[in-house]
Amino acid sequence: MNSHAKGHDAVDHFAAGYGVDDFLIDEAPSFLAAEPSAAARPSAKNPYDLLTVEDVFRMPETSWIVSGTIPEQGIVIVYGPPGSGKTFVTLDLALTVATGAGQWMGQGAVAGRVLYFMAEGQQGLGKRLRAWGMSEDEPPCDLLFRTEPFQLDDVREVQALCDYLTAEFQDFKLVVFDTLSRNFSGDENSQRDAGLLVQSCDLIRQRLGASVVLVHHSGKVGTVERGSSVFRAAAHTMIQVSKSNSRVTLKCEKQKDGVEFEKIAAGLETVQLAGGETSCRLEHSGAAKSGLPGRQLQILELLHRHQPCALRRCEIHEESGIARQTVSASCKKLLEKGLIQEKDARLTITDDGCNALTISPMSNSAVVRLDSGSELESVQLPGSKGPRLDGQSTGLGGKPGSEEEV
Repeated sequence: MNSHAKGHDAVDHFAAGYGVDDFLIDEAPSFLAAEPSAAARPSAKNPYDLLTVEDVFRMPETSWIVSGTIPEQGIVIVYGPPGSGKTFVTLDLALTVATGAGQWMGQGAVAGRVLYFMAEGQQGLGKRLRAWGMSEDEPPCDLLFRTEPFQLDDVREVQALCDYLTAEFQDFKLVVFDTLSRNFSGDENSQRDAGLLVQSCDLIRQRLGASVVLVHHSGKVGTVERGSSVFRAAAHTMIQVSKSNSRVTLKCEKQKDGVEFEKIAAGLETVQLAGGETSCRLEHSGAAKSGLPGRQLQILELLHRHQPCALRRCEIHEESGIARQTVSASCKKLLEKGLIQEKDARLTITDDGCNALTISPMSNSAVVRLDSGSELESVQLPGSKGPRLDGQSTGLGGKPGSEEEV
């Protein structure tokens, strides 16, 4: 406004001798003059990104890392009292996915990279890997470890981690934090602190496209996880782990995007290692049933599925996704063990190879298929004495409908 004498309103200004022109604004204030940028303006067509029913039906359905058990890009909480076998369960899951073993607890499992934050029990990690079936001369698998605590409730630190991982790696399927309390500096009972942790988990899911698995302790009673109810509310999957003698039981307490799976039981088997040391592994696992490292087991199972047809190494690479160098090294080991045979550069599984898988040779076999209700159904083939499935369960991958108490 032009300079003029002091006054409280228009009457005062006119009385002082000023006219209408003196009230004209020389230039509009910046907040009035500037047009909002196109980026700042919401879309006139759909400013709130509202979805129609047709849009919802076109959205992708839930996909699974382990069929019906572990969802992709979810938050999974595995909890139980100390000594219940939580780490054996999650490490077995991580190794299954990272080695591409193909099946976990009797269910189909995809292959992919895994990052495992093991902030407890690091000293025994090497023994647990060897007990599972890994060895120093096994070709590298897609499994990375960190053995120092990580501040999962520090969103800036999580952002920096995601920046590094996306620049250096790709195709993550799982990021495991074992345990939640050792990778969390906040108060477990605080909704605010728990909310920060969930925000970090969401950031990892969005940036890496991976599921986040939190290994957590239960409270004094042992049937409910420790801390704020925010954890359970945010989780897609809740799995309670308990142990009785040498039997570990998994109970699904929540499955947000699917049906809660029935109890799964697996034996905790003591394994003798070189040098007189011992460790344990879950009986259901590929390593437990065959004693083979993950990649060798995956190739052996692939050749079994294709018998009596023989496969070239390049065909194994193309179908399994295993690197060519790893296929060559693993096939060499399997040939040395007599588990596969080669003729004209084509490979087939031997009877000893079938026995290593605890599968009868082709003339005496069983298969698993999806029935009309999308449940796993064992199908007896002619001449078979009975199927043998991995794991033991009251509803998944073992003895369907069993009422055995565990």
